[in-house]
Amino acid sequence: MSQIQISLEGGSAIEVAQLLQAYLGEGVSYAVEDPNVVTLGDDQEKIARVLITIKAIVDLVGAGVNVVGDGVDVAQKIRDFQSPPVPSVLIMKGDEEIEIQDATPEQILEKIRNIESKGAQ
Repeated sequence: MSQIQISLEGGSAIEVAQLLQAYLGEGVSYAVEDPNVVTLGDDQEKIARVLITIKAIVDLVGAGVNVVGDGVDVAQKIRDFQSPPVPSVLIMKGDEEIEIQDATPEQILEKIRNIESKGAQ
């Protein structure tokens, strides 16, 4: 498997990166590249640019048992994600790039599954 990189940008980018890391396991790391504050009227929203690197995914495409131990809690958090979706997501593997707008963690995982299943063929 070649490395996958995911660039997330938005107010919930860090939270989504943490969920994906917890779900996908030890082969995943993320770094906050550009945290800043954007003023929208009277409100201030933290916008972060996060880069996730996935070096290894264990059994993501397989039989559906992706995580052991407390992973069920993580999977439930991903399904029940209530924060705003990530406005801008770019998934990169080799020469392939997939852009997603307003993505939930579940949608991002589905795109990763699609990329992995194509690579496994």
